[in-house]
Amino acid sequence: MKIEDQVTSLELSKQLKEKGYPQEGLWWWNAHDRYDKKTNTTYPDNFTLSNVREWDNNSADYISIAAPLPCELGEILPIGYCAGKSNKNSYWCQLSEESEDYIKHPKDFYYDDIREFQKDADTLADAMSKMYLHLIDKELLLSATVAQRRRNEKNENNN
Repeated sequence: MKIEDQVTSLELSKQLKEKGYPQEGLWWWNAHDRYDKKTNTTYPDNFTLSNVREWDNNSADYISIAAPLPCELGEILPIGYCAGKSNKNSYWCQLSEESEDYIKHPKDFYYDDIREFQKDADTLADAMSKMYLHLIDKELLLSATVAQRRRNEKNENNN
C-alpha cells in the first residue's frame, strides 16, 4: 500500500492546518514557492509527500503541511471513536456512546442522528480527519480537563 493511502489527503491536511491541527508528525506535504512576476503573487509548486519537513531546512521558499497518519489522528479524537473499512475502497469513522463524555451536547447524540457522527472516505486517515473537522466546525470537542471532570462526576453518581 502506498504511503499516500495511509496519510490524510492534501486537501484535508490543508483544512486541518486551518482549523489549528498541530503541525507535528511523521509525514508532510511539502511544496516550494514560485513567484509570478505578472500577478506579483507567490504560489506553491506541486505538493509532494515526504517524511522530512522541508520548512525545517531554514528556507522561506518552502511550505510544509502535516499529513497525519490514523494513529496520530486517534490521539486527538474523543475516546470511544470507532473506525473501520466498509468495503475494498471505503472507510468510516464514527463516535460511539462512550464518546458522550468527551463532546458537548451529548444527550442522545448517538441515537438522534447517527449520520452526523459518521464520516466516510476513501482512506482511513481521511475518514478520521473528516470526523475531527466536523467536531471542530460544530464546536463539539471538550477540553481534556472538562471531559475528565464529566467522566468523574458520572462515575461518582454511579457509585
